[in-house]
Amino acid sequence: MDEKIREIREKAYKEEVKAVSLIWNEEKFSIEDIALQINKSSSWVRTRLMAAKKMGFVKSTKYISPEARKRTEQIVSMWNSKRFTLDEIGKNFDLTRERIRQILQ
Repeated sequence: MDEKIREIREKAYKEEVKAVSLIWNEEKFSIEDIALQINKSSSWVRTRLMAAKKMGFVKSTKYISPEARKRTEQIVSMWNSKRFTLDEIGKNFDLTRERIRQILQ
């Protein structure tokens, strides 16, 4: 009987992981957003996301806000145009040259 219970719990856990990863992969919601929507704690969501990463359901567990994503795309575009130095890009976004370099990595 214990084996059957373990199998059911594993299946339920995997379904939770899949559900959280589907929401996460939309790239619109933070861990806190997801936790509020499904009435669970942030640590509960974080645990499922880490499992999803191990299972290959998500690529990254790092949330990037839409604003930051847009800024990153602009930075990459400016750099790829080869018309701007790291300093010039940094001044445009009020960031240091080193931070721009980190973003580009």
